[in-house]
Amino acid sequence: GATSDNHVISSSLRKVQDGVREGRPIGESLAQAEIFPDMLVQMVGIGEESGSIDQMLEKTADFYDDEVETMSSQLTAMLEPLMIVFMGGLLGFMIVALYMPMFMIFQEIQSM
Repeated sequence: GATSDNHVISSSLRKVQDGVREGRPIGESLAQAEIFPDMLVQMVGIGEESGSIDQMLEKTADFYDDEVETMSSQLTAMLEPLMIVFMGGLLGFMIVALYMPMFMIFQEIQSM
């Protein structure tokens, strides 16, 4: 909790710590905190019951890592078309800005 730099998480983890000191299971204490995802609470509870909490936490961490990767790749895929349109507009603006003075000069020459 002290390393999170988040007051809500830090105070919730202190409550979980107090619950464990009182003899309650970690999963139950996490569920009472109500800020942790249900999947994490369930995986910790299963890990406590089966005696393999470290493996369950690794599986949970892998799941959330995969979820973050998937969401970031989806966000990148959504931003690509927007970036292409933006770059095309910027390039078109630069071309018009470059050739506009030449067109104006040609118009003045023709009007003379």
